[in-house]
Amino acid sequence: MKVFLTTIALCVSLVSIATGDMNTNTVTGIWVSNNYESLIIMDTIAYFETNADRHMFHYILRGDSLVLFSPYSIQGDSLVPFQSDTMSDNYFQPEDTGGFCFIIEHRDSDSMVLRPYRSSTREQFKHSSEDDYLFDSTNTITLYSILKDTLLSFDRLLFYTHSSNRFEHGLILRIGSKGEIVYPPGKLIERDLRIIIDSTKTMYLYGNNFAMQLWGLYKYGNKNALKQGYYQGCLSDSLYRRLIDLLKTSSLDRMRFKKDPYDSTGPKYTLDIYYNGKYKRTEGTDAPLIGYRLVTYLSSVATEVPLVKSKTAKKMFEQFYKTRDK
Repeated sequence: MKVFLTTIALCVSLVSIATGDMNTNTVTGIWVSNNYESLIIMDTIAYFETNADRHMFHYILRGDSLVLFSPYSIQGDSLVPFQSDTMSDNYFQPEDTGGFCFIIEHRDSDSMVLRPYRSSTREQFKHSSEDDYLFDSTNTITLYSILKDTLLSFDRLLFYTHSSNRFEHGLILRIGSKGEIVYPPGKLIERDLRIIIDSTKTMYLYGNNFAMQLWGLYKYGNKNALKQGYYQGCLSDSLYRRLIDLLKTSSLDRMRFKKDPYDSTGPKYTLDIYYNGKYKRTEGTDAPLIGYRLVTYLSSVATEVPLVKSKTAKKMFEQFYKTRDK
């Protein structure tokens, strides 16, 4: 799943998010469900995300059918690269390759309802058992077209990222020639980074020892340049505009972090945000396809903001928690 991240970032940056009506003769665009499914279609490529995994396919829209297929055909017992641009070879049908097949039961500029019609018994497509519902013709999936939220009113957010690992043989982290961080075998390594950003462009940050060592090494070439604790700074106009643009195009109402049922370390990401007079909280172990660029931004923006030690920051976190937990 991780191998798609670079491609996904490029894909999302290339897809134009509509601000008007969508041509119902095409499915090009970004579609998101109220659960974990999302579908990004650009040119001839489709990125399809479920709760269990992410997939990259070619696609065909034929009448009321949407076929997502890998660019391979079946010849004998083998999958071979499909070369034809016209897809007219007699031996080839997209349904015979790895992928998903749907009947489009409804489609307009706002939504699309898909019903699977492919059997999951085909061995050509290895899928997670959690994706079985995508082969069950008694189910339907409703996807909603994502339009840029041009009227977004942002108040404040709290983003929390946490990870913990224990390396049997230890860990050495190097960033170019800037230095290194060495952890002995068996030591538990935890990264805890929390940031608040509000509509005044103010940022408040808390980082534990490992998080601040990483930041100090990355930014200053010295793992001891920054200490664990609370900091405060201000986003530049360009960084703030970037944040607002990402919030407008991340489908905040429907965005949900994915939860890996096999990960026992707890949520890796948590987002609490106040916007458009609403409050939203989502947490999970993986960033969703539609929110990947937002999570990437929030995970790294602290390295681009001059920060100073701040007692006010601690009070702002306490106040945010108190308001949130009412």
